[in-house]
Amino acid sequence: MEIIDSLQTCHFFGDWQYIKEDDTKIFVTFHRDGKYNYKGSKGYFKGSGRWRWLRGQFIWLTGKRKDNNPLLYPYMQGDLLQDFSLVEKDKGLTVFTRVSGKGC
Repeated sequence: MEIIDSLQTCHFFGDWQYIKEDDTKIFVTFHRDGKYNYKGSKGYFKGSGRWRWLRGQFIWLTGKRKDNNPLLYPYMQGDLLQDFSLVEKDKGLTVFTRVSGKGC
C-alpha cells in the first residue's frame, strides 16, 4: 500500500506553509472541524474556507468555489506527515511543509 492510500484527514491537522513564486510565504492552518485559514507573510493575502481529504484528493471549499488537487510526494517521519505536494490546475506543484501540529 502506498503512503497516500494510508493517509487520513488527521494527518493534515496543524500549521503548514508554502512559498509562492514571488517568495511570499503562505501560512495555512487545517483545523479538526474541517475549516482552514491562511495568511501571507506580506500581510495582504488572507482568507478561510473548508477542506477535506478524500481518495488522494485535497478538496478546498471557499464560498461557492470548489477546487480539487491531487496529492503527491507525501513525506512521513514516523507517524507524522512532514510535507506533501499538491498538483495545481496548470500541472505545477505546491509544496506544503509542516510548521507545527501533531497530526493524528
